[in-house]
Amino acid sequence: QGVDSIEPAAFGEELAKVALEGFEEYVNRTLPLELELDKHFADEFYGSDHSRVNLAFRRWQKRVYAEQNRDIYPVDETSEDILDSGPHPDSIAGITKGSAPLKDLNYTWPGLYENSAFRKFRAHINTLAKLYLKRSGHPPRELPKTFRTFIWVEVFRKGDSLRPSAHTDGGLLMGRYWPQLKKNALKFNFEDPHTHTMLKRAA
Repeated sequence: QGVDSIEPAAFGEELAKVALEGFEEYVNRTLPLELELDKHFADEFYGSDHSRVNLAFRRWQKRVYAEQNRDIYPVDETSEDILDSGPHPDSIAGITKGSAPLKDLNYTWPGLYENSAFRKFRAHINTLAKLYLKRSGHPPRELPKTFRTFIWVEVFRKGDSLRPSAHTDGGLLMGRYWPQLKKNALKFNFEDPHTHTMLKRAA
């Protein structure tokens, strides 16, 4: 915990523990079922690159988010599917769009969504997002009281990385938080599309 820390180190440790448990559950139990039951997804997954596990994990997490927010994503034929939101956000190899939810799969994550640290984390994001947007010049009257925030987990094991991606599907902002990392484990580059400059951050 540093002088300017919002939460103690135990806060990040708790979030990292929950995230890793969910990731391992997905990789060991859910992903094999997806590959078995969804041929299009399997073809795309096996033909993809080193990004595929985290992209597949995010794809599943979007389904979980939709289950948690049925007021936004109701179950009916006229509503937009969460995997169709944005410009191909959840294609693994850039080939296919997401298929319908699979009946034999579990799209819940109570260990995350019912966790008190996660709920506090989401509240911090709401507060800091407003502060950032105000400082960036957004008129306060145009900012919502609460944001529709999709929080997803990525876990990078030895040798993993993530291909470049753009989050330009209508969101007000996007950020990253690392609750746990090792020195010199991975490097991320952030590009600002407005100024065409590259902001580098080592993680």
